[in-house]
Amino acid sequence: MRNGYKPRTILTSTGEITLDVPQVRNSATPFHPVIPGFEQGARIDRALNLSIAEMYLQGVSTRKVAKVMKELCGGHGVSAAYVSQCAAQLDELFEQWRTRPLPLISHLFLDATYIKTRLNNRVTDCAVFVAVGIEAETGKRIVLGISTGISEAAEHWSAFIQSLLDRGMNTPLTVTSDDHKGIRTALARTLTGTLWQRCQFHFQQNAQAYVTSARYKGIAASHIRSIFNAGTRNMAKLVTQNVLATFREDGQDKLADWLEENIEECLTIIDCPPNVQRRLRTSNIMECINRQLKRRTNVVSIFPSEASLLRLVTAKAMDLSDEWEGSSKTYITPEKLRQTAGVLTAAAPQSRESSAA
Repeated sequence: MRNGYKPRTILTSTGEITLDVPQVRNSATPFHPVIPGFEQGARIDRALNLSIAEMYLQGVSTRKVAKVMKELCGGHGVSAAYVSQCAAQLDELFEQWRTRPLPLISHLFLDATYIKTRLNNRVTDCAVFVAVGIEAETGKRIVLGISTGISEAAEHWSAFIQSLLDRGMNTPLTVTSDDHKGIRTALARTLTGTLWQRCQFHFQQNAQAYVTSARYKGIAASHIRSIFNAGTRNMAKLVTQNVLATFREDGQDKLADWLEENIEECLTIIDCPPNVQRRLRTSNIMECINRQLKRRTNVVSIFPSEASLLRLVTAKAMDLSDEWEGSSKTYITPEKLRQTAGVLTAAAPQSRESSAA
């Protein structure tokens, strides 16, 4: 039975609309008009919700979105909290992307960055894990996955890499990353047989900790780069011996000892074609992604939850991966990938023996 009417106001892309909604009694099901904006008691139509979410994900802060909607629709506009709720409507789409099947890849890059997030009523640095692959068939870059965690502990890295394998990722020929213990342990657990290329850029940064004189830092970096640019493994060994002798003559014994112990980890791809070496020898590609993620997340400053952080970084990663996959440019040509595969396959037994020794 009808029980009078109650005014209801909704915000639409054309402004506020007030309608008289019939009130019912003695009914198990409340009355819901078949009008966009009234579903489940919503006060804004679906198209406007998506517009709000799009503005937020593209880099506009929640407060600025709320201000814009007030100007467009009049009245009180929307709250910052409502902007976040609109963005949450895309969670299903983001989850589908994060769990999609993966293509065959030849090379894998791993890295993580930290973004301030409120966890358990405390503001802390939350780790954002990112994996980028080089597609074996096309030679294009692709963001394979993105995830969040409370730290870069081996358990979190292992779970992240295992999730990629569960989605169909094959065992890549190489993995390029920095020397984080969590990554190293996780690789040993999940990608046995894959060759590890230690990032040469981070290696040079690590070397600075063993230089005893500030004026020698630039000299040390130049000598180490000469090893990386040697071109072939035999030439790299010869240059390494010369560099070690120079360091010891200059009183940099700690640096020489550390270099001698760790340099082989940076030369995994030394026998690959020169242009392929430049692509695989550092994780600079990941540093680029991290900068883009930070540029967007800095707008928020502190995320209210891990879910809201994952939502935003997923949106950014999707856009970046779509740009790479839709481009006509290749990162490494398929022909060079096949040539590289032959070189690395032949070098794999020797590399494993060196690691065991």
